[in-house]
Amino acid sequence: MEIKKEISFPLDVEKSLAIAQNILNRLEDKEANFMYLLKLIFFADRYHFRKYLRPSTSDKYFAMKRGAVASYLYDIFKNGTNDERIKKIGDYTVQLTGEPQYQEKLSQSDIEAIDFSFNNFGKYSDMVLSDICHAYPEWKKFEKELNSRDGRKSILMDMRDFLEDADPEDNIFRKNKMSDPFEPIPKEEKEILETQLVEIHSQIA
Repeated sequence: MEIKKEISFPLDVEKSLAIAQNILNRLEDKEANFMYLLKLIFFADRYHFRKYLRPSTSDKYFAMKRGAVASYLYDIFKNGTNDERIKKIGDYTVQLTGEPQYQEKLSQSDIEAIDFSFNNFGKYSDMVLSDICHAYPEWKKFEKELNSRDGRKSILMDMRDFLEDADPEDNIFRKNKMSDPFEPIPKEEKEILETQLVEIHSQIA
């Protein structure tokens, strides 16, 4: 049986920071709990990948107990960053200092993805965003292992799974009085996208 290699993309550090700065700049006080920020970045990446077959950040995603996490950005938010525009304040908060940098690296489609994430998810708290994240199949496939006593704390995710649709009747959506804002992808279209994705990945891997 063929074992599929996880699909991921080469990290663009400046672009990843540009997206984080862009979101922080939209907030009134220019600061956020970094779990809140990471979840908005995840939803932007998920949107962009489903529509354009590449994530905006190109960060590697890991499934963790509180949802999908962009690995590079998680590390710099948690441990402090050398980026002169994003400063860690307190244990779990980051703040934008000064005007955002690297914004020229963001395409119109990247801004579209950030807009989608911010407009649909920005009103929720960090814990609610974590809960919503658990409704999506790319995280659900690891749920049992992540919640087991002997399970791993983080598991590398396959970007292919971002093309899977959430169950619109999932209790998480009901509990949070919301509908899944992601448009479903028809089966035939998904098969075409998966074929294209393998071709794209073979050229950049």
